Amino acid sequence: MKTLKAILLSSILILAIVGLFISAHDNCCEEETNVVTENLTIKEFLLKDQTDKNEYVTGKYVCKDFSSDVIKNARKSGFEIYEVCVHWEGYGDVTHSIVAFVAGDHLIHADVTQMDAWVCINFSTGDYKTYNIETGELVRAETIDWYFVLPWKKNFDFAKYME
Repeated sequence: MKTLKAILLSSILILAIVGLFISAHDNCCEEETNVVTENLTIKEFLLKDQTDKNEYVTGKYVCKDFSSDVIKNARKSGFEIYEVCVHWEGYGDVTHSIVAFVAGDHLIHADVTQMDAWVCINFSTGDYKTYNIETGELVRAETIDWYFVLPWKKNFDFAKYME
């Protein structure tokens, strides 16, 4: 039990540090999405992947399922990608699942539930903005009060994101 508590505490500390680093990259610049793997940029992959066209079915196929399917497809195409769980202020116990692509020295966030969208997160303020991947139009603006990368990987090298 003590080991689990130590792992959780160190995980939270590391994620807080990573969050501070990533906050410098919260503007969703187009050039950041041009990471190429197997001749596809992240944007091209998301536009080609059809997971966002799946039907959302409450209790059966939800945001976590959308994210899981995109993660499987992205990894097959050679991308390093993780599931991210976020919680918006004022939403009780409701959380939301998005994905984070590793893009060099930072993460590119995307929401793939029923629409492909870039997610811009300012970790210092909690601002969470979603933009349509094709039009750039602001779709949603919320405030998050926590963020967690799943699943925790022992060998995930957070240090490379903090240089």
